Amino acid sequence: RVPHFEKMLYDQAQIVSALVDAYLITKDSFYANIIRETLDYVLRDMTDTEGGFYSAEDADSPFPGAMDEASEGAFYVWTKNELDQALGDDAKCFEFHFGVEETGNALNDPQQEFVGRNILYVANSISETANFSRQHENEVATSLERSKKILFRLRAQRPRPHRDDKIIA
Repeated sequence: RVPHFEKMLYDQAQIVSALVDAYLITKDSFYANIIRETLDYVLRDMTDTEGGFYSAEDADSPFPGAMDEASEGAFYVWTKNELDQALGDDAKCFEFHFGVEETGNALNDPQQEFVGRNILYVANSISETANFSRQHENEVATSLERSKKILFRLRAQRPRPHRDDKIIA
């Protein structure tokens, strides 16, 4: 649950290849969604305007408001308070689905970089989240998509990790 936040182009290619195999075997839409999200990231953030692919994106970036202090995953992690403020009525459902905790959810944090911060991961299925929030699964899916779009827009305002712009052919 605590990834290395560095994004290497070859890692993205390998995970997509493995996920395609998993999808072909299981026909589980979970894998198809991760494939789409991974390829969307590559096309959006790791592709040069002329079509080449950048080699990597660093793990470290500054926390918003603390430009002199970089930390692993700062671009991607959230405090519960940030999520509550950003998502309003959708926060409770989102936080249950993605395993958000007040004190942070990193199980293994030897550098203490994630204290009070949450690394979003699918902690509960759509079905479990629907039961928890007493909503229909379609309502939960819509709420989660709406929340992800809000957080994506907010995250875009944060300082980005450094990108290694060597082009991979």
